[in-house]
Amino acid sequence: MKLRHLFLNWSLPLFTRYTDYYEFNMYFQTEQVVILELHDKIINLYREILLCFLKRNYVLQTSLDNINPNNGEFQLIDTELYLGVGTIIIACLWWQPRVPGLPLQFSKN
Repeated sequence: MKLRHLFLNWSLPLFTRYTDYYEFNMYFQTEQVVILELHDKIINLYREILLCFLKRNYVLQTSLDNINPNNGEFQLIDTELYLGVGTIIIACLWWQPRVPGLPLQFSKN
């Protein structure tokens, strides 16, 4: 349950933070016509999410229409996934006593 909350703590800001997406969720609250801008922002956000669990070359070199997130050939292995710092810390602390010699480290991705 704690991992779920840590994951949400990491993932929800993707939709609410101030970035070049300009607080993504604000686009759904505006009274202005933003459909043309919104399309590009959705594509960028979707790519950013895909990069968290799919191989970089696959995401960047494949048309979004042809990307299949369920294709195991292009999924990252568990140690390469990025689900937020809090999730990584908890996972490392849980695994370290169970696997002798496992270093407590972060991925360089």
